Amino acid sequence: MRLLVFQNGGFAVESEMVAGLDSEERALLVAALVALRYERGRQWREACRIADDRGDIEPPLDAYGIEQIKRLACRLGGEARHWMD
Repeated sequence: MRLLVFQNGGFAVESEMVAGLDSEERALLVAALVALRYERGRQWREACRIADDRGDIEPPLDAYGIEQIKRLACRLGGEARHWMD
C-alpha cells in the first residue's frame, strides 16, 4: 500500500489511504518521517562540512527535502517538538 507520492517536487499524501489510518498507524508514519528527517539533516550537515573543507558553497537545504518531510509529518499529526535536533 502506497501512502506517499512524489508530486511537484515534494511528497503528497493520498488522502483516501490516510483517512483509514488509526492513531497508531499515523504515529508509526510520523516516527518514520522523523527518522528520515534526522537522516536527511545529517546528510546535509556532512555535505556542508565537505563543501566548507573544499572552499565551495554549501548545498541548499531544499535539495534534501527536509521542509517537505516536516510538512507531511505535520499533516499526519506530527508536532514541532519532533524536529528539534
